[in-house]
Amino acid sequence: MVFKRLLFLAILLTASATQAQGLHQKQTIISSTNFSNFSSGQDYCKWGTANNPELVSCYPVANNDTRNFIKVKEDAYGQAISVSPGSVFCDYDTVKVDSIHATISNINTGHIIYSGPINNMEGLSCKSTECTAWK
Repeated sequence: MVFKRLLFLAILLTASATQAQGLHQKQTIISSTNFSNFSSGQDYCKWGTANNPELVSCYPVANNDTRNFIKVKEDAYGQAISVSPGSVFCDYDTVKVDSIHATISNINTGHIIYSGPINNMEGLSCKSTECTAWK
């Protein structure tokens, strides 16, 4: 009897998780593109979403440093992503959200160089000591 209840609960939880995934699509991309070809985060987002009109949110973080890796951690998801020098971390979403909150740190020193919002279709441009709006 206990086994049947546990099995029913497991099936119910699995069905709930499967349904939630179908409603919300999130894509995280790290590209090693020459982002110097883009004058702003908005230009980068237009390029990145050109082939997928369902993606309505874009939060790029460009690592402009020539030697240091940075770590990007979106507070809502908790997973930290390492971004190499000259690369762009970009999070795309099918749900329109004005900004997401993230903490960015220099991997070599461990210092937090930015903690705050990443604006949709704007993003951040970072060096080893600071991040600024990628306008």
